[in-house]
Amino acid sequence: MRTSNDNGRSLECQFAEALIQAGSRPIGETAAYQIRDILKLATLTPTVLNATSNGASRLRTWVIQTGGALSTSTIERLSDRADDVADVVVQWMNGRVLRISIKYNHAALKHPRPFSLAQGCGIPKGDPLDQAHRNDLRDACNPLVLAAQRTKCYKFADFPIEKQLVYEQVVAVCSRSLNLWGVSRPLAARSLFDFVVGHDFYKAIVSPDSTEPVILQDFHRLTLPTSLMSTTEGTYLAIQFNNSWRVQMRIHNASSQIPTNPNRQVSLKFDAQLAHGTVNEQKI
Repeated sequence: MRTSNDNGRSLECQFAEALIQAGSRPIGETAAYQIRDILKLATLTPTVLNATSNGASRLRTWVIQTGGALSTSTIERLSDRADDVADVVVQWMNGRVLRISIKYNHAALKHPRPFSLAQGCGIPKGDPLDQAHRNDLRDACNPLVLAAQRTKCYKFADFPIEKQLVYEQVVAVCSRSLNLWGVSRPLAARSLFDFVVGHDFYKAIVSPDSTEPVILQDFHRLTLPTSLMSTTEGTYLAIQFNNSWRVQMRIHNASSQIPTNPNRQVSLKFDAQLAHGTVNEQKI
């Protein structure tokens, strides 16, 4: 069964291949990612294939119009784990750089992990603030882990009530930590904004309708925040930055399995969506 992530990677693959065929030189892990994803194209439905092909073609035209001939450029596909909102970076010998985030049928932001939230705020792993946050999260997840150990059932789906309670506790822990870090660490707000929203890049949103244009959002020249305030509502975490941007994040499990080892952290992540913030937008 294909996932939205597979469709997104297929789109990135087609876009990168379109640039490479036009003369851009792949660097970094790009060639390896192309080999990994090229076989996915054969599994696309005709509708998705037409849409992603159309999107890749439109984006290539825009890249050439914006940066110039690709014969003097390099292209790098970034890892999903990279500390960067961009998926593809195109750079020319004259110094021109285009950093592009590519989305298929959605405009989601990054997917922060609760246990590494401090790193998103610029706090090193192992810092006392990071350790305290991780310990609080383990305590919040402990009822679910204990229930799994007691029953020998290790799927999230087996514990709907416990899962909901743990989600709410995890969100509460993250909110308290963010509000603490926002006061104690002056650069936390900007670091988190850079990590979740980003700046100095373009976001390309490709429609599943191949006749529709690509939406291109310009995240350059943004006013960066200097403070934040976090609130919760059930399983949702809201972050209000003082540059008027607001991000809403929904917690959910990143794996279907609850770890059998009590020393391993429960695999969770946030689905971050932009609730308020203005960017320039065009259709290409």
